[in-house]
Amino acid sequence: MSKLPEISTKRGDSGMTSNYSNERLPKNSAQIKCIGKIDTFNASLGLFQDEYLPTVQEVLVRLMGEIATAEFNRSWYKGKITQEDIQSLEDECAKIKKRLEKEDYKIEGWVRYGGEGQISAFIDLSSKFCREAEIAIYDFEGIDNKISSEIKGYINRLSDYLYLLARNYREIS
Repeated sequence: MSKLPEISTKRGDSGMTSNYSNERLPKNSAQIKCIGKIDTFNASLGLFQDEYLPTVQEVLVRLMGEIATAEFNRSWYKGKITQEDIQSLEDECAKIKKRLEKEDYKIEGWVRYGGEGQISAFIDLSSKFCREAEIAIYDFEGIDNKISSEIKGYINRLSDYLYLLARNYREIS
């Protein structure tokens, strides 16, 4: 029988928590809020399944790790977001776009969330969580923290990917 790690450490009862570099921070710090927004977004991706989403979720865990590492310590962090991550996402967008064009799908005006079916609506909701995470990343950067252009590029492309993915999962009548 395996033993689970201690879940309730009580170390956060005072309103402080630790980042990946073991710095103690207030739970309402911009860094912790940013990680929380990304984590909420990542959890929302569990509402639906797609073959590429496990890759996205793995990248988001690495992205949270990079943000959770103090800026002065990021040089040793091995899971940094790369141009290859961004390119992979762009390639997935191109595949979906090509599929939609082949079906002669048109994008005109605003999308009515839920109007294309439940799966599409779940994906659109995740897209909104993605935008909130992106805003939190810029809020965190605005407090004298450097966020890599790769993180910013990845999270921006990710909401584009989700927009296209939602159109791909519309219920065709």
